[in-house]
Amino acid sequence: MSGPTYVSVPAEVNVKPEMTVEAFIKGRATALRELIPNPIFLQYGLTSIAATSSAAQDAV
Repeated sequence: MSGPTYVSVPAEVNVKPEMTVEAFIKGRATALRELIPNPIFLQYGLTSIAATSSAAQDAV
């Protein structure tokens, strides 16, 4: 088994000069929650992924 994996998703970010750091961070957090509607997939795990199909098992 491999170790933990990390996924990065490129995103366009609009930064307005009048935005506070707090507003920017809250906006990004909201956008992330919308991107990942079901957070259970964030911790699904390689063992669970491998159990989904034989192709996934071969890949893991």
